[in-house]
Formats: sequence, structure tokens, C-alpha cells
Amino acid sequence: MINNKLTIGQMAKINHTTVSTLRLYERLGLLVPATINPENGYRYYDMEQSAVFHNIQSCTVLGLSLKEIQSMADAESFSLCEKLYHEKLEQVKAQIQQLSLQRHMLYKALDGLERYLSLPPEGTFTLQFLHSEYLFSVPADRDYFHEDFSSYLYGISQLYDELEKIHIPARYQFYNGFTMDRGDFAKHQYRASTLEAYVDELYGERPQVTKQKGRLCLCTYVDDFAKLTDALDEMAEYCRKNGLQVDGNPVCRVVGNVDRKDFRVPRPFLRLQIPVQVLKPQGDGNAEKQQKETV
Repeated sequence: MINNKLTIGQMAKINHTTVSTLRLYERLGLLVPATINPENGYRYYDMEQSAVFHNIQSCTVLGLSLKEIQSMADAESFSLCEKLYHEKLEQVKAQIQQLSLQRHMLYKALDGLERYLSLPPEGTFTLQFLHSEYLFSVPADRDYFHEDFSSYLYGISQLYDELEKIHIPARYQFYNGFTMDRGDFAKHQYRASTLEAYVDELYGERPQVTKQKGRLCLCTYVDDFAKLTDALDEMAEYCRKNGLQVDGNPVCRVVGNVDRKDFRVPRPFLRLQIPVQVLKPQGDGNAEKQQKETV
């Protein structure tokens, strides 16, 4: 440093930056050397210009582009600076909200993957309590209990269109399914009544979203839409033999849509779930009567 003047290399070293960065700032008119030797082109900065450099760096840390910093410098007023700061603040708020949602969905994805990989084999019957969830549903335009996986996926694509209309990001939904009226199940007339997506609680007050209370369910698993009818017959018989009374609409829930060993291969894994109540035994004759009236 000579007479409080710094060469471009000294200026870069003192401010922990590079010569190329200082040259860029010079070309943009943000930080021009205090003097330039006309004979050799050497650039000299005043030590006080470090304050200008620090301001530029602070603006970049706040997310302002060099073009925006140029605009602020050209404006010769702090009004534009204040405006840009407010705009950046709103952008950061939106990013935080997006990242929070992304973090939530990553936890949800990890939980879903853990449960998916630990599901019982096809044909297993389980009696389990399923916790409350929020459902977005639309009337089924096809009988998905007698359709195939392709038909179901086409219906889900239309369902997602409806979700987007009420500002629920469909790309974050992991579970879907379709429901049958309990009366149809009792008559062995298996047909879909609604198509559903399971959404997060934060969307609980949106139109067409309802809260489904937690309930005890008889569940079984199949890996092919063509097996649904036989599985429903088996569930009806299981209820009759084990004193279970149907207590709500049966649901076919798609808990997996790709092969467990190769996610590039589409393959459904379905859980049939029927809300039930366990009947109290009342002697041989009455128990047999109750079992016949179960479904």
C-alpha cells in the first residue's frame, strides 16, 4: 500500500476476494478504482473503497443480483433499495414455505416407504386400527373394482386436475383409492362409488375435503386389480365366520404402484380395508344368527 492506495491484488487480498471479481465490479461500474495510471494501466484503489466492496457483498448475500445492485447504484436513492429488499424478503418467505412443505413431504415419503416395505404378503388378513385422515373425493365415473390398473391411473389423473383447481398440489399426494357403498358390499354388488386422494391436514378446510375418523378395519392385500372381487368375497366370509360387523364403506387403497425391486416397473399393491365392529359372542344359536347378519 502506497499513500493509502492499494493495487488491485492488494485490494483483493485485504477483502478476501479475487482480482477477477474486482474487474467484474469495475466493468459494471459498481467499484471503479480511485486512480488508473495512464502509462501502464495499473489500477489503484483507495482503502476506503473497501466499504463499497462490503456493501456490494452484503447485497449479494441478501440475494440481489449484480444487475439489481447496478440499478440501486444508478438510482442514487435508497427508495429502490428498500423496494428490492421487500421483494427479496417476500421471495425468501415463499422459499421457506416451500422448503418446509418439502421437508414435511420427505418425512412423509420416508414413513410411507418404511410402511410399504414392511407390508404383509398378498392374501394376509389383518385386523388393525387405522388413524384419522383427510380425504378429497369425487364421484367415481367408472367401476374401478372391475377395471384394470391403467383405467384407475387415468381416473387418478383426472382427480389430480380437480385437486389443482382448489390449490392442493397433487404432486405431493402419495395415497389414493376408491370406495364402495357398504350396502353394495352386503349384496355382493361390488362397484365403486367415489374416487379419493388422502391429503394433508393443512388442506382440511378445502372444498370436498372431509375428515375420516380413525377406525378398526379388517384388511387384506392383493397385487392385481383382477383379484379384487375374489378378495372381497373372502373378506365377507371372514367377517361372517369371525363375528365382525361391517361398520362403514369398504375402501380399496393403492399403497404401492411400482415393483418393490425395480421402481421403473409399474405394479399395483392394493389394500382392501373394511371398517368393522367385533360382535360379542351370545351363545351358539345367537352367534350363528349374528354371523349371518354381519354383512
